Amino acid sequence: MIPDHDLRNRLDRGRRLELQIQPVDSQRRRLVTTLFRIILAIAGLAVMTSQAVAQGKPTRFWNLTRNTISEFYLAPAGTTKWGPNQCKNDKDGAVDSDERLRITDVSSGIYDAKLVDAKGRACIVRNVKVEAGGIFTIEEKDLTSCKP
Repeated sequence: MIPDHDLRNRLDRGRRLELQIQPVDSQRRRLVTTLFRIILAIAGLAVMTSQAVAQGKPTRFWNLTRNTISEFYLAPAGTTKWGPNQCKNDKDGAVDSDERLRITDVSSGIYDAKLVDAKGRACIVRNVKVEAGGIFTIEEKDLTSCKP
């Protein structure tokens, strides 16, 4: 049998131990909450930074066809609301094969592209994905709807 004074000492030690544990749990909870908030803030900054970087970079078209393009227009997919001739953004007014062209006044989305090459061939390429600040391409194999 355990003497009363030993039992009281053990109970007192147990209560002191409980009191010491509770603040640790509370501190741990605060620490986890703070870390979670920091992670959310960093993720938010990363998203905003990537959007700012994309907005700072020009959107570009990379001509991967075999011919020089003398006219290049974009319209929202499924419409014929053609924007301005983007080739006017180039120094010489044309986009050579394997050259990149700066695209202006176009937001991210899906577009139809109309192009005329130096030989006079007119083509429409449907459902071209354009991302602001990114580079999109049109290859020779994409030119399926062309008229001489």
